[in-house]
Amino acid sequence: IAFHPTNSSLVYAASGDGDGNNTYSLGVLKSTDGGSNWKTTGLSWNVTQYRTISKLLINPTSPDILYTAGSNGIYKSTDAGNTWNQVKTGNFKDMEFKPGTPNTIYASGTELWKSTDAGANWTQLTNGFPTSGIRRIALAVSVNNANALYA
Repeated sequence: IAFHPTNSSLVYAASGDGDGNNTYSLGVLKSTDGGSNWKTTGLSWNVTQYRTISKLLINPTSPDILYTAGSNGIYKSTDAGNTWNQVKTGNFKDMEFKPGTPNTIYASGTELWKSTDAGANWTQLTNGFPTSGIRRIALAVSVNNANALYA
């Protein structure tokens, strides 16, 4: 679930169970009345497609820009969820903005990736990481040290 940073009536929800895969995703839902009613967005799936979404982010400085990370890659919307484009393929479990720099995005699954251009291009980060046996990388960032990424 992600809330618009300045309008609490706008709420987005990534459906399904992105952690345990017990329920598959219908995509991203949107509420314009604080969660009383929900409608599908342009990112809509059928549960028989067996997709999940693990993370949903709203750009804090441009809240019409949304990102999802899930079993079918990373998707981006620039129009408040009406349309979505896949910006990275793969299976992702977590994603975070660099504090104060929302054009820099970190994403992870069994690998760690970074984009410095709002998701247009991605670079794999490998320095200091094991090369095998990784099952899942969780991410954290700190507003007190924007250059720190915890994985």
